[in-house]
Amino acid sequence: MNVQQGIRLAVMALLLTRAGWASGDEGTFESLFNGQDLTGWQGDPEIWTVQDGVITARTTADNPLTSNTFLVWQGGSVGDFELELDYRIVGGNSGIQYRSRLIDSEKWIVGGYQADIESGDTYSGILYEERGRGILARRGQLVEFDPQGKKCAVTFASSADLQAKISKEDWNHFKIQAHGDTLRHYINGNLTCRTRDAETEHRVGSGILALQAHVGPPMTVQFRDIQLKRLPSSEPAETGVEIKEKTPVSTPVDAITVLPGFQVEMVHSVPAETQGSWVSMTPGPGGSLITADQYGDLYRVLPSAAGADPDSTIVQRLNVPIGRAHGMLWNEDSLYVMASGELQQEGMSLSGLFRIRDTDGDGHLDTGRLLKKINGGGEHGPHAVVLGPGGNDIYVVAGNHTRPIEFDASLVPRVWDEDQLLPRMWDASGHAVGIMAPGGWICRTDLEGKSWELVSIGYRNPYDIAFDKHGELFTYDSDMEWDIGAPWYRPTRLCHVTGGSEFGWRSGTGKWPSGYTDSLPAVVDIGPGCPTGITFGYGARFPVKYQNALFLCDWSFGKLYAVHLSPAGASYTGEVEDFITGVPLPLTDVLIHPDDGTMYFTIGGRETQSGLYRVRYEGKESVVNHSGNAGSVSKKEQARQKIVELRRRLEQGTGSQVPVSLDEAWSYLGHTDRHLRYAARLAVESNPISAWQARALSESNPVVAVEAGIALARHGDREDPQLTRDLYSNLATIEWSELSKIGRIGLLRAYGLASIRLAAVDDATRLAVAQRFEVRFPDSETELNQ
Repeated sequence: MNVQQGIRLAVMALLLTRAGWASGDEGTFESLFNGQDLTGWQGDPEIWTVQDGVITARTTADNPLTSNTFLVWQGGSVGDFELELDYRIVGGNSGIQYRSRLIDSEKWIVGGYQADIESGDTYSGILYEERGRGILARRGQLVEFDPQGKKCAVTFASSADLQAKISKEDWNHFKIQAHGDTLRHYINGNLTCRTRDAETEHRVGSGILALQAHVGPPMTVQFRDIQLKRLPSSEPAETGVEIKEKTPVSTPVDAITVLPGFQVEMVHSVPAETQGSWVSMTPGPGGSLITADQYGDLYRVLPSAAGADPDSTIVQRLNVPIGRAHGMLWNEDSLYVMASGELQQEGMSLSGLFRIRDTDGDGHLDTGRLLKKINGGGEHGPHAVVLGPGGNDIYVVAGNHTRPIEFDASLVPRVWDEDQLLPRMWDASGHAVGIMAPGGWICRTDLEGKSWELVSIGYRNPYDIAFDKHGELFTYDSDMEWDIGAPWYRPTRLCHVTGGSEFGWRSGTGKWPSGYTDSLPAVVDIGPGCPTGITFGYGARFPVKYQNALFLCDWSFGKLYAVHLSPAGASYTGEVEDFITGVPLPLTDVLIHPDDGTMYFTIGGRETQSGLYRVRYEGKESVVNHSGNAGSVSKKEQARQKIVELRRRLEQGTGSQVPVSLDEAWSYLGHTDRHLRYAARLAVESNPISAWQARALSESNPVVAVEAGIALARHGDREDPQLTRDLYSNLATIEWSELSKIGRIGLLRAYGLASIRLAAVDDATRLAVAQRFEVRFPDSETELNQ
């Protein structure tokens, strides 16, 4: 640098810090361009002019640039701010510099953060560091740099989709937000990228503003209506740094009751101001846990040793740009995150399944993408994500405020409906008004998130799912607490999630009674509560009874239940036991860490005081599980296993690896096991209706005729009154006395579905049906009256 350059830089520094230029009030917009001339700006006058009331930079083939040059605003250094402007570009590349520095005053060279714009299809909206690290965030990315410069980039949107929302050679609106270490870019109201730059060596908290003319082909770029709003400064978030802070202590262990022989230890009392309130967790690599704040970030936890001081627990904020996780899964090199309502600070609400990977094996997550956007959020949005039994797929669960995605396949016949015989009353307080079938749902996808298959429907708001050692899936569904005492109240309940199952949640008074033949019953009703995390005790250093138990978290009543399952035909029954109770104990998640067999549970949620706890067994019973040893299987168990295998084949229908023929499926419609009958009906329904309609209308076996009649009502021609009459005629041949209570409920449901779904019939036919049942009601059985 020569003396003249040094003098020019010194003068520029003085100009840039003049109080007169830095007088914009915090929280209000100030105009940086008067619309007439370049007062307040300095740059190469051969390039930068004002034409037709807009700032214009133009280069030509005859007068090309030899290096990038900038028009620098003379208003001083800017820290936290919002900047909005309109731009138009024809040819070439340009950008908006912020928190930048003047490098060469003669050539007007600037370095620092740049919001890129171009005439092409790749770079508009990205974050680039001029004279620095290059591209920091591509379009459609959320990026995070930790203090050491480790980068994690997660794709949340298609760059091409965002480009399609940018006008070519016309005016576009650019907004930049710089707040602490977080930088956001928007074009035409659409977030193009967000970067959290915590890299100690390179991050910049304040600097100059400038506009760029880029070296290269001939170009014209124009800017107008440039508005700046200064914001109060904020402290940058610390990433990958051990967090130690004295906070109010979460529920003390002496306020927690656990079964004899077990011991509860506090592992970490979560500081609300810096770590939020934890609602989900997953075992991480190296004996760690990964936890999630309901409304914030993810954390890596290295728990204290058993019996050690909780202060020895290490908690680090995870260097990933995704949070608000209601479910997480660590599998091999990947963290799957079910975000629920992410990007709310960006004016969006993005929910969906993300996969973030450690691609180079250095222990840092570095690359990720949104596998599937899911339309739902909040406490009834998408929740848990778990690994399937074979390790080749993953299952997710979503609450009833989550609209179904476009499934590539479905084990559930795609004919779900409200199926209300009587008018429904919506909830008087407005909850879930207008939300229709299928309600909450469970689906599965491959590890890449490419193909999605619907597995089960009809839930209110299950938060978690868990597989048993036989590959059977379970979930804990919620009640509607405002309905307690009403005839349509349905308690929280444990459900066995079989393929194609329907559990009958409908909004308001429309919930199906559990006896409806076109749905399945609960394994066990739990009672009032608020279901959250669940897990089996497999691998825990517990007595065998509790290794095989299914643990259910109840947030409302502060209970961790142990459910002891017993095989019952093709499904299960269950006995419920209070395993842990406490006040307050708002349980959110529970797991058994595979590395050491330790049970961990979290409390928190809804911004309550959060904590992490460990459960150990110190009693005298053996913790060795011999169930894996080879041995004889009883004939009763062999018979049950055959029923379960048959049920699974039937659930897959014509899509089974061993396809089920129509005749085989039909032969099980009259089976004594309800789950097997249900699966057989699904298998029948997977065939074209033309192959079995006549058979259904001539079926003489009462139980089979009811199941076939329900299938026909669900799939039959809704415009054919003759079909309705024929179905009524066949149902009329079924003797009431030949049916069990379940069979009678099924017969009534078949009539009801025919009335709801199929074409209307004449008054005489309707009267005949009414007269048949008029003499039988009211019945002494409440389920029949429902």
